[in-house]
Amino acid sequence: MGEVTDLPLSEDVIVRWGGWDPRFARVVLIEQSGVHALVLVDGNGDGAELELGYWQHDAGDGWRCETSSGLGPLDTLETVDAWNTGDLVCAVGRVTPDAVVRVAYGDRTYSRRANSLGVWGFVHQADSPHPGEVPRLGR
Repeated sequence: MGEVTDLPLSEDVIVRWGGWDPRFARVVLIEQSGVHALVLVDGNGDGAELELGYWQHDAGDGWRCETSSGLGPLDTLETVDAWNTGDLVCAVGRVTPDAVVRVAYGDRTYSRRANSLGVWGFVHQADSPHPGEVPRLGR
């Protein structure tokens, strides 16, 4: 098996192993960092309710969804919503489609490009030298 970064999580895996009906579900976002991924799924394809999932890759079992919860409608997604899970820090948001978003975390700045729906995401190990820090929009 290759390096962890060679293990991309695919829309097909998310729909199949996440139990979604492939006739309706659309994967809105996959944001991956090594063996961790943050995923947004629109289960009915209408934007009415996004499901946020944390996925993890295990060498023996492959990708699996560790936990998921409702995030709300696509059209009410904020510019940035950020949190710290203890092990990971995450952020998602909605801006102009294809806009570049700068995310500041742990004394570094990262760039993310919003997709065609304007959705962007960020997931990273919670390793900031500033305890409790969450990602924020940078300059």
